[in-house]
Amino acid sequence: TNTETSTGSKTKTNTNTETYTFPTACHHHQNPNSFGNINIKPSHTSEIHHTIYRTHPEVNCIIIAQPKHATSFIITGTQLNTAGIPESHLIVGNVQTLPFEALQNGGLAIAQMLNPMGTVTEGITSMCTTVFVTGFGLISVGVNPLKTFVQVEVCESICGVLLTALRRGPPILLDRDQVREIDVLFRG
Repeated sequence: TNTETSTGSKTKTNTNTETYTFPTACHHHQNPNSFGNINIKPSHTSEIHHTIYRTHPEVNCIIIAQPKHATSFIITGTQLNTAGIPESHLIVGNVQTLPFEALQNGGLAIAQMLNPMGTVTEGITSMCTTVFVTGFGLISVGVNPLKTFVQVEVCESICGVLLTALRRGPPILLDRDQVREIDVLFRG
């Protein structure tokens, strides 16, 4: 089943009952309020999670984050080109930047932009596991929490590398033929 686990954050209310706010909500066959006597308030992002899970049944984990280096791309609406380092292209794929309005309609535009399994066109795999939403953060999807976390970490790393490189001059990115060669070598 597609179950996401979170530690959440705990707060006290005036009635001395504990309230937990989780970054995500349970989905599929689970009742989001079925955690015993704990009063749960679903996150404002739960509708986005539900939309992505419905659109992409192969997805078992969603991470929404605001990592330091990636956020500099996100708040400026700058498109991230992952062709700077082969690892970033292979693990993260194409990172798309969407406007804040993409959060409307339960994040349907976000779910439609994601392509976690990838498609091959002219020998190049077009895979999108991560999107930047301007003014919001990054959303990364994967088949399990470890792979999804690695995608976020690699995305954050390439953002940091590019920011450092820009101080020294324009980065030299892989061209289309080099990207195709990497895809053939590592994806067959």
